[in-house]
Amino acid sequence: MADYSKGFKRRVVQLWIQHGMSTNEISRTSGIDHKTLMRWYKRFYPEITGGGETKHEGLQWHYVGNCAGYHK
Repeated sequence: MADYSKGFKRRVVQLWIQHGMSTNEISRTSGIDHKTLMRWYKRFYPEITGGGETKHEGLQWHYVGNCAGYHK
């Protein structure tokens, strides 16, 4: 498994949110598997969207494009 930097992971999630792509599209274009993407999403979504939290406790399930994810 590749060792990606925190900045890289955050940027992937940020682009994912901005472009409204599905997990499959992100996975296909980046070469990163779905489970890894979902871990990154859970970690960085609150931070990117202004929640300031870095943990996914208290988040609710929702859909982003064709992909399920978490949000406040």
